[in-house]
Amino acid sequence: MENLTSQDPPRMLTILGSEQERSTTADGPASLLERLVAAALTKFELSQWGLMVYEILQGLEKQFDVDDAAAAAKVIMPNDLNAAMKTFRKAVPQLQSPLNNEELEEVIMELRRIHSMVFEKCTRNSQGKAHLAFQPVISWKAFQECLLLEDLPSYSAGRVALNLFAVQQALLGDAIPTTGATKALLTAYQEAQKPSKPKTRWVSVVSFMSTASIILSFALMGLSLDNWPDWVGWMIFEAVFATVFVLEIVVKCVVLSPREYACGSDRYWNWLDVGLTLVAVIELFLNIIFQNASRAKIILILRGLRLARVARLAKLINMPLLQELANIVSGFLISVKSLFWVVMTLSVVVYVCALALRSLVQSFADPDTLEKCGSADNVDMDADALGPECPYRGKLHLIYGDEYCGNVSRCMFSIFRCMIGDCTSAGGRSLTMIFSNGFGLRFDILYAFSMVCVLFGLFNIITAIFVEATLNGLKETETQRKYAKAYETSYMTEQLAKLVVCVASQTEMMRARTGGNHRK
Repeated sequence: MENLTSQDPPRMLTILGSEQERSTTADGPASLLERLVAAALTKFELSQWGLMVYEILQGLEKQFDVDDAAAAAKVIMPNDLNAAMKTFRKAVPQLQSPLNNEELEEVIMELRRIHSMVFEKCTRNSQGKAHLAFQPVISWKAFQECLLLEDLPSYSAGRVALNLFAVQQALLGDAIPTTGATKALLTAYQEAQKPSKPKTRWVSVVSFMSTASIILSFALMGLSLDNWPDWVGWMIFEAVFATVFVLEIVVKCVVLSPREYACGSDRYWNWLDVGLTLVAVIELFLNIIFQNASRAKIILILRGLRLARVARLAKLINMPLLQELANIVSGFLISVKSLFWVVMTLSVVVYVCALALRSLVQSFADPDTLEKCGSADNVDMDADALGPECPYRGKLHLIYGDEYCGNVSRCMFSIFRCMIGDCTSAGGRSLTMIFSNGFGLRFDILYAFSMVCVLFGLFNIITAIFVEATLNGLKETETQRKYAKAYETSYMTEQLAKLVVCVASQTEMMRARTGGNHRK
């Protein structure tokens, strides 16, 4: 039996595992106490560290319901670890945030990696063995050895390191020095995992109330303009809404502190909230003060303040309850560049079509047609009611052509109307049919070719490019949000993991000094 020292826990556990294999092959499985006592009696007295290891492993065997006969074949899976963690949470209510199944799988896979890195290189029999399949399962012996590592979280990083620390603390408690010395870290970890505090929930409540107040304010504004505009109840509603806006500012200042509210990352939104709330309060006071006086003097001020309510809609974009609205606005802003080029392309196409149609109309019409004949909408389709000075009796298409395509700009607007489906005159007559009957096949070919190219070609291409640009922009924005959130979480977990190592090393140094003083 090799020498066991408290300064090399991984090697001590490896030696104990070898002793278990020897005892199992010879006289059946031996208990941990028998192995420790046998090792102590053959070489030296049982060390204090060995007694602590015995107590820890006995507690683990009890928690996981493992007997000595089945210890060699026992494996730990996420469900087993979850059950043990639940038992611990019932006994110690301070651990309020359980790990989900995915996190437990990560913990087991990380324990397997750590065991392979720390222990298997010390075990002669493990050399040359193939790695197990990538399944979240670990042998009982490897699970015990990893849990007894005092610096277990230092072998990992990020959130996995904190999850390892939480599992080690949950299963071992204060039984080993490291976890006993880093209870402050567990508190910090649990604070990060806990649900929102009551103060934070109050912020969510007032944000919801503010959102509801904005929506109701606009709805009631439309009703008040047409129904009982002098009813005093509208003023009561506005007083309630103004109170909600003021309450939102007060609650956020209390929760975030006035400095954070005014100078934090959301300071511009907060300033907008303060400005809109101030407008609402001023409008309320003016309505109260001048309720019985002549409203003619302040009617312009009140109208301006009432129109300022429209700016409250901007608050809805930043409301967490209306994230979809924020995505719509964000998508529109992202697609502004594409929208500009869409307008430019469509303008060129409409301009080319207008030149062609204007050339066709100009070859038939007289520049003074409208002055001589008037609007063609005043003439029946089947009657000849034009004045004697009009040279186009029975030729309404020429009069309509000069009326709606008398110059290039007017012709561009008429073509754009036809593109969007409003190809009618002011009197409701179809310009397409009138021009088709008057100009014949030449107009039909020009119109059909233009509409096919625009409606089935250009519009579909524009829509596809517009949608693609918007979706790509939204995906990029969402990715940036995820990266920012992941960076914030990773930074916090890395700092907490560093705290684990720092506190553990300082505690070890203090224990070493204390032990040296006792030996002296």
